[in-house]
Amino acid sequence: MRTVSLAAFVMLCALVLSGCFASEQPLIDESTSATPLKPGNYIATEVKREENEKPTKVKVTIEGNITTFTSLEKDDDKTPTKVLLRKVRGNYFAMLEIKSDEKSYVYMIVEIDAAGMKTFDFSTACKTLESIAAEKKVDIATFGVSRVEKGSDLDTCYFKRFEDLAASFKSILDTSPPELVTILTPAA
Repeated sequence: MRTVSLAAFVMLCALVLSGCFASEQPLIDESTSATPLKPGNYIATEVKREENEKPTKVKVTIEGNITTFTSLEKDDDKTPTKVLLRKVRGNYFAMLEIKSDEKSYVYMIVEIDAAGMKTFDFSTACKTLESIAAEKKVDIATFGVSRVEKGSDLDTCYFKRFEDLAASFKSILDTSPPELVTILTPAA
């Protein structure tokens, strides 16, 4: 049996960089990051997994305001994935993976509560925001988008301020909720 990849769980948007929300400078740092997920062992389950895929065992640790995910599976890459989380509203948080070699920073949204964490497919977020702007007959810059990078299939919206990124996430959550991709629940 194959396990669900930790990298796929943590950064779905990284797989489809051509269609996300991004920035040229990080909009979340350690001073603004939150740690709403409790440390411990979790089970990551893809909502639409193949028959031969089984959930992944993941360890979550907190160091300062950095949340770290490490796979506990024998065959998985043991490189920890470090992320920063910042509240957007309610139980929703923007997530940014910490990488030292980034030229741009890609964001996704997660929902965190006592039951664990859920990740969503935001690969069409920029297109959705463009549609919302068109419906309202306003320029996409109204949402704080500094530029749109056109991709072959999907576009990437760039932001310069976290407040604009958060407002855009809220607009999408309110008008066109994204598809649930992965659920992280505490291990028994």
